[in-house]
Amino acid sequence: MDKAAWEAIIPSMGVMALARNLRNFDEAGVSDEVAARICARLTDSAVVNASCMFPFRWWAAYKHASFLR
Repeated sequence: MDKAAWEAIIPSMGVMALARNLRNFDEAGVSDEVAARICARLTDSAVVNASCMFPFRWWAAYKHASFLR
């Protein structure tokens, strides 16, 4: 998918999908504004607690992200 396609669907994506696609977002070149919104969701403690994601999922997302904004 290209930048426009990712930026169109990112607002409707769940937390797990966002975490699993961080590398794809960077490879597509999503804007810094969109990346900041993703970061805000992934660092919101209420969102993280509601996601029920295991800690290794967060570690894997961090490990496989190609760029760390």
